[in-house]
Amino acid sequence: MEFWDDLKEKVGDGARAVGKGAEKVTDMAKIKYALTIRQGKLEKTFESIGSFRYDEYKCGIDNSEVINKLLVDADNLNDEIAELRSRLDETRGKRCENCGARISKNSAYCPGCGAKQTPTDDNAAE
Repeated sequence: MEFWDDLKEKVGDGARAVGKGAEKVTDMAKIKYALTIRQGKLEKTFESIGSFRYDEYKCGIDNSEVINKLLVDADNLNDEIAELRSRLDETRGKRCENCGARISKNSAYCPGCGAKQTPTDDNAAE
């Protein structure tokens, strides 16, 4: 009976590990999708700024109010993109404080350059 209980526990642990891995992949996909959408909006915003600026040059139309609004929109999109990239980095792991290489969240030393890493809050409690 003990064998079956151990087997059941190990299978359950494996299933939970797979579930966590799938959740991480799903989170990364959602973040990447949101990042792609924001980058597309930023490109269109820059195109609009260029068009309005060209109209000012070519036709003498004062589009400064519209352009200023678009510049604010571009700043907001850039902030959102930076936040999404940060979230994506957090999902992927952390970076070496010395060389910037991607390393495991639990790494005490960078496998690339050997620099000692500051423990994360998760590791400090262990």
